[in-house]
Amino acid sequence: MTVDSQNPRSRFRIDVRAMLVAVAAFAAIFWAVLSINERDSVRTWARQFARGDASERAAAAVELGQVIQTSRDFQAAVKTLLDGFNDSSPDVRSVAIRTVGQIVAKALDSQIPSVDPQSPGQADLLSRAATALVLKLNDSDENVRIASIQALISARSLFPQGPPAELLAALEDRTPGIRLQAIAAVGRFGSGPGLDSALPALFANLLSAEPGVAEIASLTLSMIKPSAGTIPDLAERLESPERLVRYRAASMLANLGPAAASSIPALIRLYQNELKTAPPALVQDRFLSAADPACEAARALGLVSKNLDANTEVIAALVQGLSSPNHERHGAAALALGSMGRRAISVIPRLLDDLKTAMKPNKFGGMVAEALGRIAPRSSSETVVIAALIEATRSEAAGTRSGAALALGEFGARAEKAIPAIEALKDDKSESVRWNVSASLSRIRDALPSAKSPNTATPPIRQTGLPHVS
Repeated sequence: MTVDSQNPRSRFRIDVRAMLVAVAAFAAIFWAVLSINERDSVRTWARQFARGDASERAAAAVELGQVIQTSRDFQAAVKTLLDGFNDSSPDVRSVAIRTVGQIVAKALDSQIPSVDPQSPGQADLLSRAATALVLKLNDSDENVRIASIQALISARSLFPQGPPAELLAALEDRTPGIRLQAIAAVGRFGSGPGLDSALPALFANLLSAEPGVAEIASLTLSMIKPSAGTIPDLAERLESPERLVRYRAASMLANLGPAAASSIPALIRLYQNELKTAPPALVQDRFLSAADPACEAARALGLVSKNLDANTEVIAALVQGLSSPNHERHGAAALALGSMGRRAISVIPRLLDDLKTAMKPNKFGGMVAEALGRIAPRSSSETVVIAALIEATRSEAAGTRSGAALALGEFGARAEKAIPAIEALKDDKSESVRWNVSASLSRIRDALPSAKSPNTATPPIRQTGLPHVS
């Protein structure tokens, strides 16, 4: 086919094609050059890391963590930085260690293209990095050891059995800064067989007078989940003379749930003894001052026994808590009974009486309402409970209004007659009330036969709940 050189349209088409070809060629060259420059960046920073002074080596270590784009970059950067773990400068060692931790975290999170942590070569490099990080926990410099602890948090996926023994040993380090970092790091591992052996040191640090140590130890104990093999030890700690130890032991048993059913007798003893004592005084500048073993023992009893049919002793103990003059303990007992669901159906009359007293300002009515919402649905008392909850939406206490709105949603379409009362709270001054109003109305309306969109997502519910130190 010949091209009409006199035809402007034909010439225009040729020019456009030529331009597109040129742009494509330029783009290919651009990306090739960019790729080369990126690889050169890794080599450039690796050379500076090997030849520069201490400040230049530290800067290069930081940059090596930023320029990785490929698996080849990954391997080159990590190998270079591992050499820096024995650098003469503690600052360089610290930066190299932290950077390796960051790189490992990115690799494990699939943030580096073409890096496959399961491939033999890269898995071997990650294993080397994990071993090197553990070894640096014994470095002579405190800051280097802290850097190693922090890097191990980033690389914790490489330790499926839980924290390494060297990190657990740091829980008893004589340097408070090291011990504090180690306690926080252990909490990030969450679970694993290795955590069982951490409990003695963590409970010991719970009693430390050093700034921040007890608070971090308490937080870590709330985060980890040891194995069922620790249940006898935790049950024994319920008898400790130290309030914080009793509190955290009960909390950990609660988190183990029905698996800790063997601890029920010890939890009942703790609960009944604590109810005879005054609740801890709240100290404004002391985070753990509100840790009440009675409230945590109640929570544990509810969660540990919730699958047991024969739980009359637990119910009887928790009913005692409903008579506590302390509102937090009263509410904790109600929530614990609520966690048992219909197994606690015998306490509905008592909870209804409590709800009537919650029309005035109080701190327990919301939890009583929530408990009724968990126990009463589809029971013979359902109609009476719904009516009581509707009345509770008019309480002077925001917590009671919020809990009542939340509980009514548990009855679904059977609470249709509660819609006007719930809607009346749409402009409530309490954010918690407004949140639960929206969620509850959605749950009720979505359950109605006339609902047009049964699969519409229901807004999350903001439970009143009982605040507990964690």
